[in-house]
Amino acid sequence: RDLVRSRGLGDVYKRQALKQSIRRMLTTERFIYTIYDHRYGVELDALFGGDMDYAQMDIARRIKEALYEDDRIHEAHSFSTKVKKDEFYVQFMVDSDFGTFEMDLEVKR
Repeated sequence: RDLVRSRGLGDVYKRQALKQSIRRMLTTERFIYTIYDHRYGVELDALFGGDMDYAQMDIARRIKEALYEDDRIHEAHSFSTKVKKDEFYVQFMVDSDFGTFEMDLEVKR
């Protein structure tokens, strides 16, 4: 077994697992499902149907709040947000234990 090559591959798998975890976390509304701890998930439902300027401003904060519960994530930054009446599309960068990568999220009501 080539330890040098497999070590790099391990980080790729860990990065993919983290991306999957982030996607799951950001598509789970906080406080709705009793199976999850109160720190798990994101609070996006309240942004639907309200002031879209406020939603655009606050969505990055809410995503960061959710992501920073995971110790593997150092920072979420470079947010780009498109908000419509009943959907959000967000792109952002994540700095993690396994490198920096881009995430995108589409949330519909």
